[in-house]
Amino acid sequence: MVRHKYYFNTRDVLLIAALAGMGGATAIIFAHAGASLLAVVGFPGGLQVFAGVHVIWLVLAGMIVPRYGAATVAGLIKGAVELMLGNPHGLFVVIVSASAGLLIDFFLLAIPRRLQFFGIIVGAAFAAASNIVIFQLFAQLPSERMIFSILFGLACLAGLSGALLAGLPALLLVRTLRRAGVITQSRYDIPNASHQRESAQPVATESLKTQSACADYRRDHNDPV
Repeated sequence: MVRHKYYFNTRDVLLIAALAGMGGATAIIFAHAGASLLAVVGFPGGLQVFAGVHVIWLVLAGMIVPRYGAATVAGLIKGAVELMLGNPHGLFVVIVSASAGLLIDFFLLAIPRRLQFFGIIVGAAFAAASNIVIFQLFAQLPSERMIFSILFGLACLAGLSGALLAGLPALLLVRTLRRAGVITQSRYDIPNASHQRESAQPVATESLKTQSACADYRRDHNDPV
C-alpha cells in the first residue's frame, strides 16, 4: 500500500482549524459592533483600532504551524466561518481574510531568519491594514484628497493596531509556549532559503574534501577506482 505524505499533517490541520474558528467567532462580534457603530455615528472605520484582533489568529497560525501557507489557509477558514455566522460583508470577508493571511505568509517567507521579529511585526501591520485597501479597490478609489487622507489615516491606524495587538502578542505568546514546552514545533524551526544556502555550503565543502582525500589514498596505494 502506498502511503501518501501530505503537506499539512493532522496536528497542523487541527491547529489551523482551531485558530481560524476562534478568529472567526471573535471577528463576527467586532463586525456587528462596527455595523452598529456605523448606524449610530455614520462614520465607517471606527473600529480599526481593533483591527489587530482580526489578524492575531492568522499570525499565530503562521508561527505555530511550521509550514509555509498556514496563515493563508487559516485566513480562508476564518473568512468562511465569519460568512457562515452572518458577517454583514458577506462573501467579501473571505477575500479580505485570505488576503491578510497571504500577506503574513509573504513576510514570514521574505524576511530573513535573523530579522524574523521584524517580519512578523510588519506582516501583522500590513495584514491588518489590508482590509481598508481591499475594500476601496472593490468599491471605488477616492477622488477627493480629503477622503484619501482619511482612508490613509485609517489604514495607518489599522496597521498600528496589527503591530501592537497581533504581532507583538503573538511573538510573546509563541516564545512563552516554546519555553514551557507546550509547543515543540513552530516557525522558528523552519530555516529560510538564505539560511539553507549558508548551511549547505560547509556541508558541500566537507564532502569535496572527503572525496579528494579518498582519491589521494587510492592513488597512493595503487587501488583501482
